[in-house]
Amino acid sequence: AEFYPDSRRFVSVASFGASLVPTPSGLLVWATHFEDGAPVENVDVVFVTTTPEESQEGIVQSVLARGKTDAEGLLQLPYNWSNSTFDRNFAVLMEHQDYGLTVVENVQRYRYRGGRRTVAQGRVVTDRRVYQPGDTIYFKGYLRSKESGQMVIPDVRRLRIFGQNIEADVDPRFGTWSCQLQLPADAEDGTTRNYFWEGHAGNGESGTTLQGSSVQVLISEPRPPTVSLTLETPAKAILPGPAAKLPLRLETATYTGASVSAANVTIKWTVRRLFHPTSPPGGVFAGTSSLSRATSRSKGLMQLSGTTTLIADANGKISEDLDVEALLKDVAQARGRTHVSCREGDSVEVEATWVGPTREVVKKSLPGIPVSRSKWEIAVRPSTVGNGPLPGRKYGISTIVRRVAEGGRKDVGGDFQLVASLHEWDGADLPDNLLPTSAWGRQVGVECPLVSRSLESLPECVDTLTNPEAKQYIVLIRGQDPEGVELQTAWAVGKSLEDWKVEMVRDLELELKVRTDKKAYRHGESIKLSFETPLGGDATMLVLLGPAEISETPMEGVPKTLVVRRTAASGEIDVPVDDSCEEACTLRVVLASGVQREEDLLPVKIPTSPLIDVTAPIGLSQVLTVGIVKDAPPPLAVDDVKISIKVTEADAPASVFEPGTEAEIEVTLPPSEAGSEVAIFITDKAMLDVGGSGWPNPLHNVSSELQTDLASGTWSMQWYDLRTNLVATEGLDKTLEISKRREAIDPWLAATGWSTSASIGWLQDVELSDEEYLRRCKGTLNAPPGRDNFEYSATFDEMDDMPDGSIRLKSFARLGSALDLSSGPSPPRLQTTSPRVQRAHFVTTPVFAPSVIVGADGVARHKFKFPDNVGTFQVRVYVVDGKKESRFVSKEEEVTVRRPLTLQPSIPRIARPGDKFEAGVLLTVHAKDSSIMEDSLSVGASVADGSGSIRLIQDVEADTQPVFRPVDAKGLAAGHQEVLFPFEVPTLEEGGQIGVTNLSFVAYQEQSVLDSLVAPITVKPDQAPVCVATSLTIPATRTGSCPAKERVELPEEAVPGSGSIELTASVGHLESVLAASEPLLRDRHLTAWDMLKWLLAAAALRPYMDPSAQPSPDSMGFRLMQVVQGADNATAYLSSSTDNMGLRWLRDEDQRRQLEKDYHLNMEGCRVASLLERLFPGATSVNKEVSDMWRLVAEESLTRKWEELVRSGCNAEENRTRSSCQWTWEAWWRALAEATDCFGREGLLRIAPKSSEELFSNEGIVHNLTPRSQAHFLLGLQMESADGSVESIGQAVLRKFRDRIRIRGRSAYIAETHGHGQSIGSHVSSIFLLSLALVDPALLDSGLPIDRLVEGLAQSLRPRRLPMLGIFSSLSSFGSGGLVQAFAAVALSKYDESRHLTRPNLELLVASGSQPLLEQKIDSDNMGCFVKEVPWDSLPAPPLPLTFSAQGSGEVMVVAALRFVPKAPASTGPIYRGLLVEKVVRRACPISGQPVGPPLQVAPLGTVVVVSIQITTPDDLSSVIVEDYPSGGLELLDPNLDPGSSARSDWSTPFVLVSIKPEVARWMSRGGLRAGSHTVTCRAVATTRGAFSLPSAHAYSADEEELMGLSRAGSFVIVEEGKKTLPDPNDESAVAAFLKEAGRQVQEIPAAPKPCEGGCPNGGVCRPDIGQCGCFVSGVLQDGDCDPPAGILGLRGLPQDSTLINE
Repeated sequence: AEFYPDSRRFVSVASFGASLVPTPSGLLVWATHFEDGAPVENVDVVFVTTTPEESQEGIVQSVLARGKTDAEGLLQLPYNWSNSTFDRNFAVLMEHQDYGLTVVENVQRYRYRGGRRTVAQGRVVTDRRVYQPGDTIYFKGYLRSKESGQMVIPDVRRLRIFGQNIEADVDPRFGTWSCQLQLPADAEDGTTRNYFWEGHAGNGESGTTLQGSSVQVLISEPRPPTVSLTLETPAKAILPGPAAKLPLRLETATYTGASVSAANVTIKWTVRRLFHPTSPPGGVFAGTSSLSRATSRSKGLMQLSGTTTLIADANGKISEDLDVEALLKDVAQARGRTHVSCREGDSVEVEATWVGPTREVVKKSLPGIPVSRSKWEIAVRPSTVGNGPLPGRKYGISTIVRRVAEGGRKDVGGDFQLVASLHEWDGADLPDNLLPTSAWGRQVGVECPLVSRSLESLPECVDTLTNPEAKQYIVLIRGQDPEGVELQTAWAVGKSLEDWKVEMVRDLELELKVRTDKKAYRHGESIKLSFETPLGGDATMLVLLGPAEISETPMEGVPKTLVVRRTAASGEIDVPVDDSCEEACTLRVVLASGVQREEDLLPVKIPTSPLIDVTAPIGLSQVLTVGIVKDAPPPLAVDDVKISIKVTEADAPASVFEPGTEAEIEVTLPPSEAGSEVAIFITDKAMLDVGGSGWPNPLHNVSSELQTDLASGTWSMQWYDLRTNLVATEGLDKTLEISKRREAIDPWLAATGWSTSASIGWLQDVELSDEEYLRRCKGTLNAPPGRDNFEYSATFDEMDDMPDGSIRLKSFARLGSALDLSSGPSPPRLQTTSPRVQRAHFVTTPVFAPSVIVGADGVARHKFKFPDNVGTFQVRVYVVDGKKESRFVSKEEEVTVRRPLTLQPSIPRIARPGDKFEAGVLLTVHAKDSSIMEDSLSVGASVADGSGSIRLIQDVEADTQPVFRPVDAKGLAAGHQEVLFPFEVPTLEEGGQIGVTNLSFVAYQEQSVLDSLVAPITVKPDQAPVCVATSLTIPATRTGSCPAKERVELPEEAVPGSGSIELTASVGHLESVLAASEPLLRDRHLTAWDMLKWLLAAAALRPYMDPSAQPSPDSMGFRLMQVVQGADNATAYLSSSTDNMGLRWLRDEDQRRQLEKDYHLNMEGCRVASLLERLFPGATSVNKEVSDMWRLVAEESLTRKWEELVRSGCNAEENRTRSSCQWTWEAWWRALAEATDCFGREGLLRIAPKSSEELFSNEGIVHNLTPRSQAHFLLGLQMESADGSVESIGQAVLRKFRDRIRIRGRSAYIAETHGHGQSIGSHVSSIFLLSLALVDPALLDSGLPIDRLVEGLAQSLRPRRLPMLGIFSSLSSFGSGGLVQAFAAVALSKYDESRHLTRPNLELLVASGSQPLLEQKIDSDNMGCFVKEVPWDSLPAPPLPLTFSAQGSGEVMVVAALRFVPKAPASTGPIYRGLLVEKVVRRACPISGQPVGPPLQVAPLGTVVVVSIQITTPDDLSSVIVEDYPSGGLELLDPNLDPGSSARSDWSTPFVLVSIKPEVARWMSRGGLRAGSHTVTCRAVATTRGAFSLPSAHAYSADEEELMGLSRAGSFVIVEEGKKTLPDPNDESAVAAFLKEAGRQVQEIPAAPKPCEGGCPNGGVCRPDIGQCGCFVSGVLQDGDCDPPAGILGLRGLPQDSTLINE
């Protein structure tokens, strides 16, 4: 009443209650008595709408319906919900002449969705899931809706991709559509794209909802595999103990059908053991692994993993029994652990990895195979849920014996005889999940025989299973499988008293257990409804049955079935099913009880929530849905579809074709009177298999999915019961007692609106201990201060190498090198008359025929031509007929495309200058074409054409002939053979060029070409592009004379053609100021915070506007005008959102809200009003009465905080040193200081005179404030200063901020702590700059780097275009809902205004000699940021110095950035320009995938390695991009193709992988990047033999590209095992000798970053590469710390004591 004096509350005085169920046709009321739950007849019921609570008018607004309850206490009140609006308040008034008056408020309306168009369900299929940049996505879609239980074609005529300019017409005959979308050539790899479809109705209306019409694709460029791996097991289960063996069947083959012999397949096995799962799937416990207890203390998951290698035989087959027990012993011995046997209930997972002949990584996996003595298991579903079985109360179980099938479990039913028993258990781990009798514990009660039928069957053993005490027990279910093997399932139940204290009884709703005997029924059948209740006294049950679908129009007479009966604790009810349900029926069971006896509900005393009274009348309810079974038309069967492909004009179909063959596909179907449509996809299976088993097949079964998802939304029969709102007096009194006790302990705690009733799902505050509650409760005013200090981490985290044993990689000592680049003799010049052409046309999806109509003969035909790909193609057809039931079916077939002898390229995808490598082709001969092996073969290689420079190394002088290699035909007996040729890439100094080179390969026998192909290799620079920038401020003159000159020279070591100059011109910071406010125009859900922000941001824009201008709609002036005009609406919004309680968060918000939120909101409003009045007199502002109300509410709240401090006793001098009081005083000083810019000095002295006087006179207090509090304190002081002078208390704050300024490139920031690199944040920086603007304009020309601070602030607001994503993104570290952006916008605006930058009128000219490079007119209607990039080659040679001139008034800032790619890599050491970057390559652990062992420069062919990049920054940065350029012999592996990868969800690193291409991988920091060391990793496989350069990794700031770093460049050698002995990577001298022989140098191991002793106190940056300070001067990093600032120049009366710098 103190806070809501004008509001009203209903009070009920009655001995009866009511349950309410809104229905489509009105409101169902059921009245029952509180004493015994019996129905109450003749209750007068009035259904009304009420006035708002704050209204002074009458309570009842209008009467909607009225009536009296019948003998069963029921009344159906008619009401048409479609006539009501959502903002109406409904209530039910009920009165009985004997039992009193009761009221139900806030009755929720029935969720009527009338007028909504039919929701169409859609399914979209694509040709595949993984696409490369430039590929075409082919879409085929199917639309259906449902009427009267039947699928029909909806009235949707046209679709379009949301956000794309692509549309598709819907065929009304079949409800199908199709279209295609070409991906851009520069689409970033490693990104996932979602395409959502929306429809247009037949009447032209748009926006029809299409549920399910979305598809997700991945953009990636993997090496297309040439081989396939098959992994299978015939086992359905593994025996435990010594007999634990898993038979594996593997096959290695090419996609052209040839076997690959001697393939080394790595098997990673994992044994998983789940201890005590807390939440079994679906509430079902199955098998012997189901030992579970219903507490939150799970013992978690244990797993052991290892690897072993299997080798394929001559036929490419592997048949091996994986001895799991022996492998477990080996791992235990290697790790020095106790051997743990494989036991019943475990599961074994297997993943097979094969690095194929062309080094593609192929993976296959098997799901978990259970360890069990039987192929059968017992599954049990307990009847109890929620709290688990309460001690002393009965519960039951339903069981089934089911067969464990591959890929899942199959219920087979059958009347299996089982026995259940209850045993004591101490909670200890049991020796084996197949529990021996000795482990069962003492049996409680008698055994219960039961019959296994179904998990849906009614519970059994209800009279047997009862936990007699509050302790833990085990329910054992035992039996035998059909083969006589013993089966057991153990279910741990019950909790100890200690566990009940942790999870007390808080709600009895889930103790009502309701179950049906089946999942679906036919019309006319009866539902056998079983129930168990927790009640011991009298109760009445109401059962409602109605249709589950939400109709478009109100349904009369819902619900159709009403059953009311008095009930016992458990029983069964038969509920007839009528024809009111078409798709499904909803059952709502409502239980109303009278007063209960505690010993009936809780026979055993256990802890309960203080908010629950188990003796009070209880209302419980459960809802469930059952299906309706109907006779459906026979579906199309897969066997009804026949697919055949034949060569055009041929009669017989075939399964093998040559590349380029013209063919015809025929799809034969059963005849259909309504006609049928066939969609055909033919896709290269190699690309379909990319991604492993984790990628689902993108082409689903359309029919089953549509049938499932077309069900309409379900009606849950919302239920409301007065009994749930009953509050026990004891619980309420205890709640108030706890609240008062805690307020006495800590009066700073704000009341948080504790609930007066227990709620399941989370603990209420009143249920916590005082200690736990105080620990959790932290607000802005009482949160302890925290700070993340910057510390350099060590260099790369070293992981111990895996121990010897089955998990160890093959010894490096056995591996060798293959750097012999000699070639064999050349055969004579090639002459051939073969008709076979060179293969160069490769297509992943050669056929997309979206709509082929089936002819009268039942055959659909389509002609096409096979591409030049060789391998397996998958043919998919989708069939839909035009009948009303819309039957669907899909089918897949496979065909092979090859030549008798096929070539597959075995080349690197990229190369870099200076690389030398061996590349060639893989020859495959098929068994049916073995005649080819009778004669000798030759393979030739030549450089065909291209812009890149790759040379084929020859033994003789350069010749136009290809270089040939003879092939031993007998060597092809293994199925394939790799033929290699030596290549080299000339360096740029040797005349090498960057670009694409096409290599040509040909297989030749007896003057005939057997196969030939063209394969491209891209030559990329071996260095990342770098950026060097400089900035100039050009003042405009009347004539534009006296131009500034700046010589910009392209370094000689730049790669030709790579250089460019980017010129960026801007006047002021309008773009950043506008970015703070313009998004508000598009936001439809604005709060009071947003409106305050709008006021400030609009005021900040006014200085840039020309009042006399009439801007055009596409001009900058028009954009400004829109924001400023919107400020008037913001003013009106804030006025209407303010009442006697102050400013509300939302205009229509309920008044009952937290006072803590009101305090901050009104404080911000007060601050905004003061800023507008002081900084922008005459600008749009709020009404004074409104702003005075904000001040009043904020003042009352601050006063209340001070009174609470006084009541705590902390204001007494003797108590101020107490630790609890010290924290209290710190919070008070912060609150008081931050209120200075709202109330000013005089206002604070009025609110809290003594402490305010102490604040304004004690520099020690101000010194210990947080930076945010200091900034607001300083701003408040300066807002009261009339002449801009700074008093002494403010001087201390200014010095503190001054000494923390750190220069970072072209910008600067204020550090969190002195000498460290963490930014203080945009909020404090903005307030500091605003304070400077109020001090003295002359300060802006002082020695402080104000311009750089302003640039740093502008960067935090400016939307940036991320170069690697091609999108605009604001990466500010602050939230969008606060006022941070608005304060920053005001600070930038005041800076521009002081420098006369708000209304420029000038013409800028940047030229090189007489050649203009950038000409731009800039005025108030054409402001912003202007960018132009000029290629270096377009400048005069040699280039003349750049000249900068501006004619007119104002000044313009120009940034000239020179970008180029250096010729020579950074081989002598890392290049540090603000970021330190280090890069190493280490081998990947085959189990974890993590980097292990020392850094590598030599690796065997086919090795999987991890590239680790460490980035160290001495400063906080807004956003950092990291790029890694891999070695030509290493191919990056896209983690998005790995099913178990967490590349995008790994939050242990501040970076996220945004793109991965063959030539580069890119990461971007999530938001800002904290000062310190951070690491990113990517995996790669060694694909090509040779010696390669290892380019530098590159990291740079997205705001300032010249703020960057390059890692040390090096070399990487890849050799083939067995050719030469490899050096031990730990032996540096051996590695150096090996590299020297290969013509390469040793790369130094990166060292840890070096800290700077004593820091850089003058604002410089610590260079972690050398451990010395540096300073950015004009954007260039120079040695040594920055010069100390000579005080704050221009401030009157500020002392120049230099010792203050080092305070």
